[in-house]
Amino acid sequence: TYQLLLLREKTFVQNFFDATGKTSGVDFWRFGPPAAKWDTPDSDPLKEILDKKQEIEAFTGIAPNKIVMSERVYNALRMHPKIQAQVVYAPTAPDVKGLVTPELLAKLFDVEEVLIGRAVHDTNPEGTELSPTYMYPDNCLLVYAPERPGLMVPTGGYIFAWTGYNAGYNVGIATIDLPTHKAVRYEGEMAYDQKILAPDLGYLFTDVLTS
Repeated sequence: TYQLLLLREKTFVQNFFDATGKTSGVDFWRFGPPAAKWDTPDSDPLKEILDKKQEIEAFTGIAPNKIVMSERVYNALRMHPKIQAQVVYAPTAPDVKGLVTPELLAKLFDVEEVLIGRAVHDTNPEGTELSPTYMYPDNCLLVYAPERPGLMVPTGGYIFAWTGYNAGYNVGIATIDLPTHKAVRYEGEMAYDQKILAPDLGYLFTDVLTS
């Protein structure tokens, strides 16, 4: 079950979050690098994200409400001096001075939610030396996603589930006895597809870190 869910996460990264091999157009968000890398003090990720958010809203009439970023990008932003400068520290509060959380970033960027991609996978073939790495590249996706899906509801994209087959998201597990091998075989399957539907409702900041 975990392997299937990890595969779905990898498919999400390939379809929505990684601009490698893609060109701007009807099948993908507009994308590009920031003016300066976000892990350098001279950069201004807060202004760049707010500017793109306003740009999308002015063009479509809909303001992006979600931000997805990698773990490394999140760690860089939470330590960025311009973002740290926005944090108000109350000495009486039982908290860490200058603590930046996804919820705080959501308030700063004026979106409903900031999501952190923390999935890890092994890039080497099975049976070889372990080479774990984060699945999400150092990108940041600003996008609109409605609270509830609908046929006439604008959205950057959907993950479609075939509800007539294992209820779509649910992982169907089959148990098969193999008496000749004195073993039991387990098979798992899911039925879904992931599509960008409105490229104008998203923007992907690419390669936002220096290394």
